Amino acid sequence: MSDYYPVSYYPPPPQSPCTTVVQVAALGAVVGGAGAAGSAIWQIRNNGMDAGEALMNTGRGILAGALGAAVAGAAASLIEDQGLLRLGVMFGVGAAAMYGMESAWARNRQQKDDE
Repeated sequence: MSDYYPVSYYPPPPQSPCTTVVQVAALGAVVGGAGAAGSAIWQIRNNGMDAGEALMNTGRGILAGALGAAVAGAAASLIEDQGLLRLGVMFGVGAAAMYGMESAWARNRQQKDDE
């Protein structure tokens, strides 16, 4: 170590795959929640959406972003290559997870409306 520039000569310890997936899920939650919150604010101002529905949509966006990113990150971690293939797998699996969640939520809403 230098007196002037404290530098560590040891590499950081490797992260476990679970830690990486949790970090990706947290990032997905932030991005999904931010997108949902922005959309909810716009809908409140322009379409008259109430605050309860806006909070529910934002919570759904956080959950969907976290789950979609976690599933996509886990699938991408199985691929060693850091290039376009890994990015494509992440995109495809994340899109499929989001589609599945949205479909399930839509069916649930439809069943509640039919009752």
